[in-house]
Amino acid sequence: MSMTVARQSLIVSRLAVAGLRARLWPSLVIVLSMASVIGVLLSMLSLTAGLMRAFGAAADSAQAIVFSTSGQYEVSCDIERNAIGTIFDAPGIARRADGAVIADAESVAIAPAPDGMAGFGILLRGVGPIGPSLKPGFHLVQGRMFRSGRQEVIAGVGLQRSGMKVGDTVTQPDGEWPIVGFFAAEGGPLEHELMGDVDTVMASHRRNCFSTVRVKLQNAAAFDSFRQWLAANPTLAVEGERSSDYYARRAAKFSSIFTALAFLVGAVMATGALFGTVKIMYAAVSARTREIGTLRAIGYQPLAVAISVVLEAVLLSLVGAALGCGLAWLLFDGQLAKYWGRETYALVVAPWQLRLGFAWAALIALLGSVAPAVRAARLTVAEALRPG
Repeated sequence: MSMTVARQSLIVSRLAVAGLRARLWPSLVIVLSMASVIGVLLSMLSLTAGLMRAFGAAADSAQAIVFSTSGQYEVSCDIERNAIGTIFDAPGIARRADGAVIADAESVAIAPAPDGMAGFGILLRGVGPIGPSLKPGFHLVQGRMFRSGRQEVIAGVGLQRSGMKVGDTVTQPDGEWPIVGFFAAEGGPLEHELMGDVDTVMASHRRNCFSTVRVKLQNAAAFDSFRQWLAANPTLAVEGERSSDYYARRAAKFSSIFTALAFLVGAVMATGALFGTVKIMYAAVSARTREIGTLRAIGYQPLAVAISVVLEAVLLSLVGAALGCGLAWLLFDGQLAKYWGRETYALVVAPWQLRLGFAWAALIALLGSVAPAVRAARLTVAEALRPG
């Protein structure tokens, strides 16, 4: 009984792998070129993954952010003071043991960046007494908390990494405000902001309105009724959004740039690797011409020969992908990188990126080996065993 094509393909592939030593340098070219392609792709995607993880750290599906309908970002002044009490009456908001709502009205302004620090400005978030507790992972790491009614701020550790220290001052319309402490917030974007007393911030910036209202919901399922109540109230011109959705929207706005650039560079490098794979696999078929002719003469099917060529290219490419993934993970995962000249987030090489790297390499190998595989399958016994 003749052997099946699958078994023939396996045997021919084993012979091809055994002969790689004779084709060592061309094989290494495929491995190293693929390692370069995948390593660069993953290192660039680590920017996107790091940004998404940082913004995800600030998200909480059981929290909601209320914006004015005229703007859906926090730097604004559109929610009037007389609307705050009405918003706090909305259903679904969690309450403390004393019956007070777990919610906070915030005012977000922009403070100029100190001399020598990159960037156009720093977000200054005015919060009430309950505000810091609504920030996931918030805790002081140095100094003390700002005092209510005092012209002073605390700063995120991201600003500390950029050179700020306790005792430095931040310029405000009514003078210089000292930094009295630093806080961390699970690596999220809040770590690149300043925080102070909301009434003092509003007085300094001559404001009589708020930017947003942040509320803790009774549970994640309470959001729909909360949002619908706000939208249906004729005295309000606001809308609610889950905290998780808001930060995902913010992250997507910036991460899309890094993602597009990563795939653009990856596609250019992949094109070079593709043509290199085609050329090297054609050379491999030529080097194996007599071997292929002998196999065909003893009954091996053309399809089995073609599959062996494809599998050889895929194997070499996957070895290169493993090398590229490993180097990207060792060199970039967890490293701090600057975004927009000042904000620093940890780079991330996540499992989905590793899977993408292997899939990307396999696809390049498949595309690059099809034509040489067809060439190998079409070799006749007479052509393959012809002298010279």
